[in-house]
This record gives sequence, C-alpha cells and structure tokens, in this order.
Amino acid sequence: MISIETVLVFDHGLLVNVLDPKVTLFCLAFFPPLVFATASNASLQLFVLGCLYAGLTLLYLASVAVLSGTIRTALRSCAGIDDWLRYGTGNALVGFGLVLAVERDFLS
Repeated sequence: MISIETVLVFDHGLLVNVLDPKVTLFCLAFFPPLVFATASNASLQLFVLGCLYAGLTLLYLASVAVLSGTIRTALRSCAGIDDWLRYGTGNALVGFGLVLAVERDFLS
C-alpha cells in the first residue's frame, strides 16, 4: 500500500512541474517551427508533439529514477561507503575553499 507521505511528495512534485514556466516557454519556442502552418490540422500536430515530448520525458525521468535507485541500493550495501562519502565530500569542499582563498582576483 502506498503511504500518504509518498502521495504528498508525488503531488508536490507534479504541482511544481505543472507550474514550471520553463516548460511552457520551451514548448512555445520550440514547437511552432515544427508545425506546418498551412495544414488544416495544426492544433493536432501541436498535440502530437506535446504528447511525444511528454512521453520521452517520462521515459527519461523513469530511467533516471530506476538507475539512481539501483545505484543507491548498491552503495548502501557496501560497508564503509557512508564514511567515504562524508570524508570525500568534506575534503572536496575544503579544497574548493582553499582554491578560492589563494586565487587572485582575476576579474579586475
């Protein structure tokens, strides 16, 4: 059974994606040049392009979700990976800080 928390997270993600103006701007900028303006079924062409875009996005994001879940399971099964990730990311951040501290102001 799906928990209420899972449904709320899904609903939140769906709402964020539906209200995202970047998707609308992409569709408004990219789809019209692909439609034959002289054809009588221009709205049908836009609908098919929109469905194709939504389907490809679904396939892409589903594969990202499955792959990231698989990688997470593999990483969680390795002993000591939490320590390695914590120390590795800490060292990376300290390294970035050191680079910024000794870097000369190259913009002026």
